[in-house]
This record gives sequence, structure tokens and C-alpha cells, in this order.
Amino acid sequence: MKKILLLFISTILISCNEKPRKSIIFIAIDDFRNDLISDKSLTPNINNLINDGVYFKNHYVQSPSCGPSRHSMIYSHYPRNYNETKNEVFTFNLNNGYKSKIEGLKLNDIKTILIGKISHSPDGYLYNYTEAVSNNPELPNSWSEIKNSYGKWETGWNAFFGYSNGTNRNDLKNLSKPYEIADDSILLPDELNKQLAIEKIIELKNSNEDFMLSIGFYKPHLPFITKKSFYDKFDSLKLPTYPNEFIKPNKYYLNYHPSNEFNSYKLGDKKVQLDSVLSFEYSQKLKKVYYSSASFIDQQIGEILNTLKENNLYENSMIIIWSDHGFLLGEHNIWGKHTLFEEILNSPLIMKFPKSQERKIDSSKFGDLVIESIDIFPTIYDFYDISDYGYSDGKSIFKNINNDYAMSYFKNGGSIRSKGIRLTSYYDKESQKNIDELYDIKDDKYQLDTIPKNSYNNLMFLKNKLIKNYKFN
Repeated sequence: MKKILLLFISTILISCNEKPRKSIIFIAIDDFRNDLISDKSLTPNINNLINDGVYFKNHYVQSPSCGPSRHSMIYSHYPRNYNETKNEVFTFNLNNGYKSKIEGLKLNDIKTILIGKISHSPDGYLYNYTEAVSNNPELPNSWSEIKNSYGKWETGWNAFFGYSNGTNRNDLKNLSKPYEIADDSILLPDELNKQLAIEKIIELKNSNEDFMLSIGFYKPHLPFITKKSFYDKFDSLKLPTYPNEFIKPNKYYLNYHPSNEFNSYKLGDKKVQLDSVLSFEYSQKLKKVYYSSASFIDQQIGEILNTLKENNLYENSMIIIWSDHGFLLGEHNIWGKHTLFEEILNSPLIMKFPKSQERKIDSSKFGDLVIESIDIFPTIYDFYDISDYGYSDGKSIFKNINNDYAMSYFKNGGSIRSKGIRLTSYYDKESQKNIDELYDIKDDKYQLDTIPKNSYNNLMFLKNKLIKNYKFN
């Protein structure tokens, strides 16, 4: 009897001294506008997560393009030069000495699992659009597991640009439309990855390992693909138009572009150029496909969150939802990203903290903080209570950071957001000078007019911050 009692006591002591498992579910969404969050009927599942967490309304990405935005987030680095604002940035940086923060997690015995698109590649491997899947990971030494379900699309890039019948924009040589309303019976690539995520969550339920499960959704990236039942919800609705829509750009031309990616779809109903606009009817149709595609992604996220709850992983996990940037739906007469306007750089970021961490988080205070994507992995390291790996430009939100500015870069330009204003500066090759645009975001959130530079006292301070580490020319 004494032996049994001693065994029982020792078991209790061991279990009390065991370090509780820490887990993160990281969800990335491609080209997801921030205004999608404000409509609870459109994104009910994401909004339910916000009820349990923090929505960082002032979150800004470091570049308005998929590859460099994700690169800055994963490495906690501002872009340093033109090459680091290109989608090929992961290729450029394989040997430049940067340290992937995901590699640092793995080195600290945290299981890192990838499903879908977290870096630029849609499946974690480095290969060109029309090549077969390679065995070379885009983030070397970073993932404990990479899992993908390609279905009839056969590769990640085909699935990323795929249509419901198994074709894709690359094989079709862009003889395709920029949108599709698919039949409800067809499983789309994001659903296949959602199913893998659910299977993995059930498997992880009984694991004692610390882990980070990363799930990257493809839509609503071009081509906009939605399902008929989702589209029908919007069919009778008139979606919003914007004050800066259906107008031609003013003389501050360096922040504009002719929507090349959108126009590359050769069977689109109409092209858009800087000196011409889409019709109201076509614009509304595209918005309905985009918004319903986003609603479709929200449903996939809802199923993942429900699986976490059913398997007792929801309350004690940190859950992050992040988008690499927004997408202009006609604002500034642009359909796309690749520009330094507010609507692109201010993307969704939601964090739900475990019960054990909630006392450290003042949601009312944190929700108004200026947060940059480079702050995400320092926060993750703080959560796991491990030392940083390599250099970081970002800071953990647990350190009560009080940023009053956020910086972003693209090609020969940069933009800094601070206290209700946005300063954007581009190097103009013709004049060999920087051309500045200053916007009052507080009173002119659509950036219809620039304001006089002498109306803001700290302009040179901000500009010096902006150009400190970046080679504009």
C-alpha cells in the first residue's frame, strides 16, 4: 500500500513539474483587405476569434507584394534594397546571412509544420511557375514537416492559380478570366489544405511537443475564385464604391501603376488603364467574386477553429491570423497591390492568446498600437520563452512596445505611417531626386489630396527614419 501511495505521489510531483505544452496556430491569407473584418456577416468566424483576442487595427506590412511582405515577416527585417522588394527575395536571400525565425523555433525543439502558403511559394518549395515540384524548401532547415494536397492541380503553383476544372492560368498562358464562380460540389485547393490542417490538429491533440502549425490560404488572390452559394449571397447586393474610385490619377504618378497582373488575364471582360476605368457593372461583379471568395476563406478558418475547440486545443493555444497585404478594388483606379497606399499596407492582424497569457494583455490598449509584421515573430519567441535567433528589426508586443510609426518599401520608394499622416517618397530617375507625397490619413483616409509638407513639423525626422536603412536609387 505504501509503494502504491509513493508511486501516486511521485506521479503527481512529476506532472506538476512538467512544462505545459505551448502551441501556436498561424493562419496566413493572401490579398485579404482590412475592410473584410469590419463586416461581421462577411467574416463571422474571424470576428468570433476577435471576440476572444485582439484585433490590431493599426497593423502594417513592410511591402505591398506577396514575397517581400512574407519575407519581412518571417525574418523580422525591413527590406534593405530594391531586390528585397521583389517576389524572388527568398532566392536572393538564401546565402545572405539572414536567419529564418522559423528555423530558430525548430532549433529550440518546437515542431514546425507547414500546410499551404506561408513564404512566397504556395507549398514551401522553391520552383518556377511551370516546373514540377522540387525538393528544395524555400526556407531551408525551417520546417519539421511540409504537407500539401494538390488534387488534380498536381503542383502548388497550379493550385494557387487554378480554376475549378483543374486548369490554371500558367498552362493556359493567361487565356483565362480573372474570376470564376465554381460549382459547390467541387473541392477547391484551399479546402484540400483545410482538410489537411484538420487531420493534423487531431493528430497533434495527443502530442506533448511544443508546436507551431502554419496554414496558408491562397484566396482571395487572383484569379478570384468563389463558389456559387457564396456568390449568390452577394448577387442582389450593391457593394460599396469608394471616393477615389473611377478617377484618373493626379500628377503624383509614382505611386500608381496600370494594374498589370489584373490585365494579364486575356479573357477579362475589360482591361483597366490609368487613363480609363472599368464600368460600374463590371466593377461590381468583380467585387462580388472577391468578397464572396473572402467569405469562403472565412468558412474554412471557422472549421479549423471548431476543430481546435473539439480537440481541446483552442483555449490554450496562441492563434494568429495575418494577411500579407490588402488589394485595391478600383481605388486610385488600380486593381491590385504593388503600391504604397494606405489601403494596401494596412492589413488584418488578429491574435488570440492562451488563458495563461491573457492577464498580460490589455486588449483595449493593444488594439490601438501601431504594429508591424516584423513584430510578429519576436512576439512568438516571447510566447515560447526562447531567445531571439539572428537579428530582428521588430519587437515583441509583450514588451509593451509603443511604436508611433510603421515603415514599408517597394522598388524605389518607401512610405512611413505616423500619427494620422502618411509620407511616401519615391526616387525619380529623371530628376535624380526624391519626390514626396504627404497625406492626412485622419481626415482623408482615401488619400485624395496631398497636403503641404510644411504643415507637418516632424517631416524630416520621419523621412530620415524612412531612408536610414534602404537604398532608394
